[in-house]
Amino acid sequence: MKLKLVLIPVNSPEKGVDDVRAKLGSAFPAFFENLSRTSHSMAGDESKGSLAIELAKKQSGAMKELTGESRAKAEKNLINMAAMLQKEPLRQGEALDLIQDCLGHKLTAIKKAVRIARAKVLDEMSQKTFSGNSRTGQPRVGVPSGKSPIPKLPDVIRLPNEPFTKFADTAKDLFPTMVSHGNYYRQGPCVCIVQNLNSTYELHPIEPDEFRSLAEKLGPKLVRENWGPTGGTQQLPANMKNDEAKVLLKAPEKEMLSNVRGLVSFPVLTVKDNKAHPHLEGYDTHSEILVKPRQNLPTLPSVADAVNTLNELFKDFSFQAPSDKSRAVAMFLTMALTTGRVMQTEVPMFFIEADKSQAGKGYLVDILAAIFNLEISYVPKHEGRGVGGQDESFYTALGRGNPLVMFDNWRGKLDSAALESFMTARSGMVPIRLPYQEPRGVDPRYYTLALTSNGCELTPDQANRTIFIRLRKQPDGYPFQEYSEGSLLEHVRANSKKYLAAIYAIASEWINAGCPTTTVSYNSYTIWARNLDWIVQNIFKLPPVLEKMEEEKKRVSSPAMTFLRQLAIAVAATNKLQVPLKAGQLAEIAFDAGLTIPGLRMVGDDEAATKAIGMTMGRAFGDDASITADVYKVNRYVRSVERKDGKGGNFASKVYVFEMNSPAGGTTPSAPVPPASPADLGSSPLA
Repeated sequence: MKLKLVLIPVNSPEKGVDDVRAKLGSAFPAFFENLSRTSHSMAGDESKGSLAIELAKKQSGAMKELTGESRAKAEKNLINMAAMLQKEPLRQGEALDLIQDCLGHKLTAIKKAVRIARAKVLDEMSQKTFSGNSRTGQPRVGVPSGKSPIPKLPDVIRLPNEPFTKFADTAKDLFPTMVSHGNYYRQGPCVCIVQNLNSTYELHPIEPDEFRSLAEKLGPKLVRENWGPTGGTQQLPANMKNDEAKVLLKAPEKEMLSNVRGLVSFPVLTVKDNKAHPHLEGYDTHSEILVKPRQNLPTLPSVADAVNTLNELFKDFSFQAPSDKSRAVAMFLTMALTTGRVMQTEVPMFFIEADKSQAGKGYLVDILAAIFNLEISYVPKHEGRGVGGQDESFYTALGRGNPLVMFDNWRGKLDSAALESFMTARSGMVPIRLPYQEPRGVDPRYYTLALTSNGCELTPDQANRTIFIRLRKQPDGYPFQEYSEGSLLEHVRANSKKYLAAIYAIASEWINAGCPTTTVSYNSYTIWARNLDWIVQNIFKLPPVLEKMEEEKKRVSSPAMTFLRQLAIAVAATNKLQVPLKAGQLAEIAFDAGLTIPGLRMVGDDEAATKAIGMTMGRAFGDDASITADVYKVNRYVRSVERKDGKGGNFASKVYVFEMNSPAGGTTPSAPVPPASPADLGSSPLA
């Protein structure tokens, strides 16, 4: 069922629908009919920021006509909306442009108003948190977030003022007080506050302007020491200066705050006394994960029931080989084992690939996100680097704090220096930079990276850091399993704790058995591979997790083989499998499918395209007469042909025949025997 939002224009005579009906009388039905025609249809997967921007844009014309108090109210609402989009810089930029267009203010004034509004929101949140944590109105003492003990809290916080108070003295007063609130943490070098925005918790980096006002809400008064009238010292109320806030946010004493790798809203599996232990609320010192709000987890099922439950998830997915299911299971378990630091090691990126669109690549990741109650942090593709480029998109996704990051429907070359740096980090925190924010650190071992594509080219190094999950599209008319809630995804969302308990039951079985491993090796990810390989083979009775991986690594790191796979999909889509095709015909198929032919500079040059196809096929085949590309097999037949003009000797004419490869789990097909004559190829164009 699609949901449509009917918007009453902000310049209407009244604001509520009943008031408008009373005001318009008999003219109301026509008014409402017009609203219905211009209603906003929701897709169901919009982010809060995107939805807010779209609704505001629909009101832009009406807002330009507002005057007086109505205009001031709209202005305030737009400024507050932009302030709440701090975590979504691209959406915030759209909001700033909208305010400038509708209200005509200068951009510098709008940005200043947004900063002030943001600081006010944080003030209110801090006051609510402070009131909720203490019945007496004083900060909680001795309950730090994983740090103990803390010194006795001061009655006042002395601000810097030489020669009476140094910055170090202020920091020693300030940070223990922040610890006592249980609402302040740090991510690497960045000091953060926990926000509760519409029942969604976020870890927000504190900026100097915000820090000045937040310090006033901590409890102890801010004072500045100076000489008194009788020659002694006196303490007078004071405000923190912006330059002082900048220095204090970088003070060494901030190490008193607990470091947070991530903030999640699902029970985190950790290890205590060498046994599996779910952490349900608050800060966990072992994993450095903050769980908010309090979670619950049903009793873990038996291992046999857990395996059956998880197999149900994959029932309607068609994996190219059984080992692809092994790797899909490994991806789901990886999230459980890395978030709570059960497994402290580097994790590869999961590359989910399909022979056709709508095979379930993104759907598989959606199910993973639903089980763990996560919003996926998407990385859209942008050309270039720097501001607004690919690296910034990746940093923004990491900065949201969701442990699941996805490069969705990627095509072409995966070119990101930030991703390379992230994937090669061995330990510790990786610094990320976001616009208008201080640099902060994120732990690569906290994140699970997924990439979906039907034709993405990786570098050899990237391929060595990737695990491949290959899907086939189910045939038309396939009877997908139905649930009372609707689709599989809707069913999983309604029963997420059931599936999470099944995953934790499997992980707990492995932990309580002493974390046994196999002896496989996989570059920098050997520990990960050995752990997950043991689980999928011994608990799920599936093939080894690395089976058939080497051939995939070679293919995706070769531009020629990557193109050949895309071309094979296009050939199949045009019903020309097992039809002999020349390079020129393949170029035409590639153009019609919108494929980029490697080495072709001028699109539309048929002769150059034919040559580029021939060179690409030559690099792909080498000396072989038959090669495989995913689920396809391509045969090359070569025949010596006499030139019609009689000039020069004979030339080699090549023709290519595409066909389906052997079934999943079958043997690699042997090279074909070249035909003795053109007639052997049926309707061969060689004649």
